[in-house]
Amino acid sequence: MKTFTDLKAQNYLAVASNYGIEVRDAKRIVEILNDCFDIQGRFIKNAFERNIPELARFEKKIFEILWHNLKNTLNRNDRVVFLNSLQMLVSKMGQPQKAMAVLLSDIYNSTSTVSISDRNAFVLSNLFLRKYNKERDIDIEMTPEEVILVKDGLDRDVVKAASDILEGGFERTFKKSRTIHNNILELLDNEGSSNNHPMTLKYLFSLQREMFMFLSLVGGRTSRSVIRDALGEYGNPEAKIFMLSESSRNIPAFLQQLKVTVRILARLGVQGDAAVLEKVKSMEQNFLNLGAGKQHEDQVGRVMLWVEKSKNKLLSST
Repeated sequence: MKTFTDLKAQNYLAVASNYGIEVRDAKRIVEILNDCFDIQGRFIKNAFERNIPELARFEKKIFEILWHNLKNTLNRNDRVVFLNSLQMLVSKMGQPQKAMAVLLSDIYNSTSTVSISDRNAFVLSNLFLRKYNKERDIDIEMTPEEVILVKDGLDRDVVKAASDILEGGFERTFKKSRTIHNNILELLDNEGSSNNHPMTLKYLFSLQREMFMFLSLVGGRTSRSVIRDALGEYGNPEAKIFMLSESSRNIPAFLQQLKVTVRILARLGVQGDAAVLEKVKSMEQNFLNLGAGKQHEDQVGRVMLWVEKSKNKLLSST
């Protein structure tokens, strides 16, 4: 497993050159981070926290160095702890806009592919967009759905920075969303697994959800368009995603994504979007026909309640 312990003395020059910092600073950063891993290469959160004040001295590049070198190298449990530690570091430095720019640049570096780090980048971004979050003191792995309701608690400066990036690259955002969705379709058409996909359906649904949550907090024309596009898929029981070989096994996941997009549209949409939700409501029986049993009926019922609530909210908006 690769960690910072692999960055020996001969790499200090490369680190310094790659990130535009002094060689002595690169050496010290690597020394500090070596102390944050045990002999098995496991990340030690307490050691990282003790060193946050010193790491914060390298504020211009430290977040970028940490993110690019560790985003894909830690095991799952360590990645969750690492995300929380990165949030603490950014909070100490007070530069969430810069961290956000690093994350979004990484996400959009390749809009035609999906990376294992994309989901975590969105999770962190969703934290930075808010001035306060109850997940700050726990190790988070996903953004709570109730974040969709947050308005006054947003960090307006960070939201503005994110919005500028999104609105300045509508096609990139839309393509990234479609790439995630197409990866889901491909796995659904390959019995849930493929040699070309190191990621599972569970991961891809989680990634897609985190992107939806991010868009709901940032808002704007681009976010609204992507959510409408997603609702057009998950809100139509005759869409391709419902017709693939593994679709029947994943109806609960589809309905969960539908609920999230419905709730977000109530936040981002306009009165005219109420007609879209009315169309979804009119297909309630079609959604019921996708499964059987009380659990399925209850889930469809809950989704339709959100459809009705979201439609009414849009109709009452001015």
